[in-house]
Amino acid sequence: MLLVRKNFPNKLTLIGGSHANVASMETANTYDYFDIISYGLDGEYIIYDVVKKYSSKKFNRNEFLNDEELMKSIKGIIFKVEKKIVRNAPSESIKDLDELPFPARDLFPLERYKPLENQYRKLPATTMVVIRGCPYFCSFCDQASTGARRSSPERAVAEIKHCVEELGIREISFWDDTMSYHKKWMNQFLDLLIESDLKVSWTCCAAVNTVDDYDLLKKMRKSGCWNIFFGYETGVEELAKNIQTNKKNRDFEKMKRIGSWTREVGIEVRAGFLVGLPGETPELAKQTIETAIELDPDYAQFTVCCPYPGTKLANEIHEGKWGKFITHDLKEYNMWKVTWLPFGYKNAEELKNMERYAFRKFYLRPSYVIRRILAIRSFEDIKRYIKGGRALIKGFL
Repeated sequence: MLLVRKNFPNKLTLIGGSHANVASMETANTYDYFDIISYGLDGEYIIYDVVKKYSSKKFNRNEFLNDEELMKSIKGIIFKVEKKIVRNAPSESIKDLDELPFPARDLFPLERYKPLENQYRKLPATTMVVIRGCPYFCSFCDQASTGARRSSPERAVAEIKHCVEELGIREISFWDDTMSYHKKWMNQFLDLLIESDLKVSWTCCAAVNTVDDYDLLKKMRKSGCWNIFFGYETGVEELAKNIQTNKKNRDFEKMKRIGSWTREVGIEVRAGFLVGLPGETPELAKQTIETAIELDPDYAQFTVCCPYPGTKLANEIHEGKWGKFITHDLKEYNMWKVTWLPFGYKNAEELKNMERYAFRKFYLRPSYVIRRILAIRSFEDIKRYIKGGRALIKGFL
């Protein structure tokens, strides 16, 4: 955003997303290189209203921002008036997602937007969200208990068809928090996608308990799914309780069985684990790492638990429970930085070293290296592995 403001000082700048949503007032108080914050679960109609009223001022930034009455008429935004921060009434969430037009992907140079190296097989690729929100209550997550609103299966497949036939897209990365939580919807979606014969590859995120169905997994594979991300989070029951993960996803035998089924039908497994959880010690973290090795997914992601402002976990830490924050700089709030220190760790370096240890312990196993080599099916696979290996060595080894 600093570069945008520097290079386009007379252009209106608006931000949204997780930081702007869960820490909207903190963001407004801390940074001054944007004009408007859009907050809430949906941004489409907010942005539409901003642009519509901005155009009434002939896109003159100063005239628009200085019209306080006009600015206050826009729901779901935060802005400044003479250094005073104004938070307007929230905008209503969109009840019928089918009423939204397809995103204007044709306006973007899609060749410059690629998923991470182990998350695509074909290019060009794009991201898509067909279910918004999450029904679960994980205390560290900014999407916790936001419900789950779905596009219709017909609308979802129509958007995929548009991407494939109009834009030449060959792969879709679904960024829904848990795409398969509603099995009836999922089965309808898969039937329509198979019937469409679009031959598109796709990946998604899922909770373990939502795909406890071998036939569903087979249907996912038939429709083009080749990779599922499961957020296992931890292998320690006590730590899972501390962050309030869904009880149905804590069963180790179920994790193991569904992971085995997923690979058996031909779908790769990506697994997410957290270190630096509330109540964690280095010894407990090593138990999580051993769980990851025993589950043996195709890829494991180890990240530092980040209590985003506004989440239940962040509030608990502020109250003196679990540990202490070591920074309140919002620029540091991501999965790769240590922003807080659980009581079980001596310092931030010890926690960061545990993350590095997890990557080394998982990925440098001879059996794992041999399995990945044997899984190579194309020159594109080789290129992805080389890039992924470089990133791993640079960041964690």
